[in-house]
Order: sequence, then C-alpha cells, then structure tokens
Amino acid sequence: AHTTKGKGVSFMESTAFGEDETLYKFHSGAPSEDNYAKALAELVSQLGDLNIQLEQREALPKYTTSQPQKLVAAYGDELKKIGDAHKEVVVLDADLMLDTGLIPFKDAHPERFIECGIAEQDMVSSAGGLALSGKLPIVHSFACFLSTRPNEQIYNNATEQTKIIYVGSLAGVLPAGPGHSHQSVRDISILGSIPGLTLVSPATEQEARLALRWAVEQNTGSTYIRLESLPIDLPFTLPDSDQLKTGVGQKVHDGTDVAVVAYGPTLLKQAYLAAAALAQQHISVAVYNFPWLNT
Repeated sequence: AHTTKGKGVSFMESTAFGEDETLYKFHSGAPSEDNYAKALAELVSQLGDLNIQLEQREALPKYTTSQPQKLVAAYGDELKKIGDAHKEVVVLDADLMLDTGLIPFKDAHPERFIECGIAEQDMVSSAGGLALSGKLPIVHSFACFLSTRPNEQIYNNATEQTKIIYVGSLAGVLPAGPGHSHQSVRDISILGSIPGLTLVSPATEQEARLALRWAVEQNTGSTYIRLESLPIDLPFTLPDSDQLKTGVGQKVHDGTDVAVVAYGPTLLKQAYLAAAALAQQHISVAVYNFPWLNT
C-alpha cells in the first residue's frame, strides 16, 4: 500500500525520507506538547463547519528517573560491537530502527542492515533464507508484532533447525502510551512453544548485553530476547558477571520465609519493593532474578 504517513498534518506528512532524514520521526514515539497542539489545530481547521466539540483532560504526571536502566540503548551498543567482530551477523528491521536500538549498527555496517518496512512476516521469511545461506540474522520489531504476525514463519524457521535471533522490544504493558495494540502480553506463551527457541528477558543494561552475547556466541539454537523499553530506576544491582549461565538466576534479596522468582526490570523491581515492605511486617522474602523464560 502506498500511504502518506501523518496525512492531514503538514509537518508530519511524509512519503519518503528527505535528503537529511534517515528515519520517519513520526512513526514511533509521541509528539511533543507543542507538536500536538499544532497538529490538532491543523486537523480541526480542516473539519470546516462540522462544529467538532473537543474535550479536555488533565495530563498525567510524567514518569521521572534519576539513574535509569535503558535496556534497548545498551543492547544497541552491544549489537554494534558484535557486528564489528562477527561478519556473519545481518540485522533486519521493520521500520523501527530508533525504538529497537539499531542505529549504531546501521551506521557502522550499512551493507549488513536490511530495512524490511512494516512487514514482519516477510522479514522473518527473509531471515530464514539468510540463515540457510550461512548468515546469522538478528530480527527486530516490537514484541507484540514480532511474536504474533510472523508466528508461523518463526515456526517454519525452527523446523529447518537454523539459528536466528529474534529481538522484541516494547515488551509487556509498560510504557502504556502506545495503547493496547502495542502492549505485548502474549509473546511468552506463543513463542515459548516454538521448538528450539530459548526465551530470555534481561533485567539490567549489563544483562541485556550478556543476553545478546550468549545468543550469538554460546547458544547453538535460536533465541528470543525480550526487551522492556521503559527506562527504570532499580533499587538493587545484579552480581557482576561476564556471561550468563543457561538456566541459572541470581538472588537479589535475602529471605527465609518466602521465595519470589521474577524477570525483567519492572516485575523484579516490584518484587524487590514488596520484599522490603513485607520485611516491616517481619516476613522474610527472598527475591530471585530468573531471565530464562522457558529453560
């Protein structure tokens, strides 16, 4: 389909990248307050005499952090380094290079970066062909799209017993701004049934780097790396390590009465805070980080 993104808003409309543009800035993310006001004014002015009545709501407080963990940014930096050392790596994107951390790799290795557009099924099928030809494809999109739309193609790739790394960002329900269509709540269940596909969900920047290294250099099969995109402050640190051990987690809070196992920064943070709160009630809770979702 030939579409005009941002149709009806002059500064958002785009059919092709301009000379100085490397991506379409209004495909992802949210407009600034100033851009939102200008866009709304343009759209209302085009409605003529329809007498549209607008309702107003007070904006929710903005989420603020002090020293946030940014998993996608750390992953993107590590991906560029891996691309430097592993010439067999080919990266595929579904028009989300900014949100999936791919710009460093694209800038360093443009000949091994393939922009597939908003077509996840074709992208995963292409990855299958590349894997059969001896390449190591790393495939990216939002988790809600990557896990569902090309699920059959992911299964087909698995039956060929090739090695492919799938990376789904914006996993889970937070941040909630993009709406329910972009909230990935099924990816673990539907990808966990794919034969030979290991699911891993890192909780920190370092663990995101290690997960990618493990997928490229240690795992002989395929991997799904589940990345949460919300920058988040963590009340704990993970033990220093230079590699992940398959099926092994880490204790982040001592306890003797109850054990809570969690994964990813959001759930792990809440488990840690709950353990701290329960300690005030003399309930001792151990909390473990376990990034392995189906191992």
